[in-house]
Amino acid sequence: MNQLIKSTKIFVIWRKGLELADAIQKIVDNLTSTESFYIRSILRAMTFTIPSNIAEGFIMHNAEDTRAYFYRTLDCLEKLLTSIRITEQMGYLKKAHIRKIKKEIIKLNGLICELISPQRLLLN
Repeated sequence: MNQLIKSTKIFVIWRKGLELADAIQKIVDNLTSTESFYIRSILRAMTFTIPSNIAEGFIMHNAEDTRAYFYRTLDCLEKLLTSIRITEQMGYLKKAHIRKIKKEIIKLNGLICELISPQRLLLN
């Protein structure tokens, strides 16, 4: 993977995506009720998609394709945030976990938005 990533900025964002995925995986492992099975599945699927979309976007050969992958990542982050809010309403996760995850999602969202702004998206 390191050979594909030529930009420090994208590498940092990709790592943050992996860290978010890891944090969410650890938290959802504690969801044991039958009712939370669907939420666990959704959260796991989205967390795997986020760093994958960042990496795939980086290796695209044109700005339009790159931007499309980054927008997909933003879409996944929004769905993830919505799912976290639902788990909060249902009382499945501890408030401290929810605050931490929300903060990380919002931070990662901001970093990706910086990447897709026309002035910042430079490809080799």
